[in-house]
Amino acid sequence: MEEKRFGRVRVIPGGGDSRFPACTALLVEDDIRTIIDPGCRKEKISEILGQGPVDRVINTHYHFDHIKNNYLFADSEIWLNYRESPCFKDVFNIARLGGIIEVYGEEKGRQWVEGLKECAITNARPTPFKDIRWLLSSGRLDGTYKWGDEIDFGHTRAKVLPAPGHSMGCSYFFFPEERIVYTADSDFTEFGPFYGGSDSDIDACVQSLVSLVDLEADYFITSHEAGILTLEELLDALPGYLDKVDERDVIVTERLRKGMSVDEIAREGVCYPKRALKDPFVFMWEKVHVKKHARRLVSTGAVQLEMESMSQILKDSEPLPLEQYGFDLSVESTGEKPAETTPLDFM
Repeated sequence: MEEKRFGRVRVIPGGGDSRFPACTALLVEDDIRTIIDPGCRKEKISEILGQGPVDRVINTHYHFDHIKNNYLFADSEIWLNYRESPCFKDVFNIARLGGIIEVYGEEKGRQWVEGLKECAITNARPTPFKDIRWLLSSGRLDGTYKWGDEIDFGHTRAKVLPAPGHSMGCSYFFFPEERIVYTADSDFTEFGPFYGGSDSDIDACVQSLVSLVDLEADYFITSHEAGILTLEELLDALPGYLDKVDERDVIVTERLRKGMSVDEIAREGVCYPKRALKDPFVFMWEKVHVKKHARRLVSTGAVQLEMESMSQILKDSEPLPLEQYGFDLSVESTGEKPAETTPLDFM
């Protein structure tokens, strides 16, 4: 994908077709020069900064590929959605929301956070499990936004739309005058929808995807691979993308009926190829995906099991109670600017 401009909004592709852990960024060249999700190449960011200061960095959600280059913008304000803002106050909250605590436990989560201090910037594949940019790019928070806000860049405006399911605070950015939407990780790749975090939700993810159809937009800018879709292309891609959810349901259903446990199903691979599960993050995402499917299938009665087996599956698929960590999952918060925070001391 090549760069494209919509008025004052520039689409900046990431490297390698914006495949994870790169992502496509938006640069709004207006009175308040702003970059949204700076997951593009470091060289491109150097070029952007060489053309003038960037006043503001906005992240649609806390995932690595969308925040990893925040640290390059030392003189810019860093914004994140209100719901996920605790992740930029304490990186341990990323371990909570992202699935590390749910799959590996509290102590492993602490070890991960402590271990990051000894890590370097890497190009590790398939995941950045050990990359110091988790710390470098999440240690500062200057402002927040909430769903329904209108963000003013000067001559350009964007409305923040809810896109939960992928993550608890994930947001679309809709530019009504330009008739474009930045869809973040509603990306229409072959993988299908991702809801592998402790803060993810299958049904909310599906609802967020379907909501795109009702927007008065001509172009939908995805953060990975698919690039920029017209409305017609989105309508063509959406059914197949959502079919991935049903395909996973079928696989999990078959394995539950064979008497397999949640852990056994995850180790066979449903979303990811079995060979990739050696990576701790890939296995974590795989297991959380499986837990969510298994719990939904059993609790709704879509899969009928003996009482003892059903109770065990529900126990094994119990979600991490995020409320106990202070996350607000029930109501939309005010989005007020948070109190001053101090960057993490990890050097």
